[in-house]
Amino acid sequence: MEEKAKADILFDQTMFGYGCNAVEAWGMQIPVIAGGDDWTLAEMERRWGLLPFYRTTDADIKYRIRVLATEDDLRAEFAERGFAHVKRWHDERPALEKLAELYALTMQTYNHRHTSAAEAVTFRNASRRTIRLDGMPVLAPDSEMATDDPAVIHRLRYFAKQRPRYGIEEVAG
Repeated sequence: MEEKAKADILFDQTMFGYGCNAVEAWGMQIPVIAGGDDWTLAEMERRWGLLPFYRTTDADIKYRIRVLATEDDLRAEFAERGFAHVKRWHDERPALEKLAELYALTMQTYNHRHTSAAEAVTFRNASRRTIRLDGMPVLAPDSEMATDDPAVIHRLRYFAKQRPRYGIEEVAG
């Protein structure tokens, strides 16, 4: 952390948006260069209105570093964007609020009656997107899940019928 605190710019990565290194840098008001796939970046912009980092790709990273290193105003803008982002989404209060929300969703989801374990159904998600039911993630990309929740089974079977669109299939049940 002491070495990171001496930095003028932090490069995080170009695959997934940003990670813990960026969050730490933003907390120290250090601008971050990062990138991600088009879907991830579009989702971030939809959710937050703008990206908290200076966007780059593997192809233009040298150029982007030069630009950010030489333009004081741009560096200051992205330092402020990142600091505001970390305060809004990663600080103690928002993290605790999100955790409380997840606990509430968990209780809501699992406190209703389920069928017997013998009636569990397994689904596979071959898409690149997380499948959400009622706003809650239930099936991660390239994963399988088994559930005995009749409401979840009903909804996932509906999605499975739309397989080309959603990439879900029922594999056991």
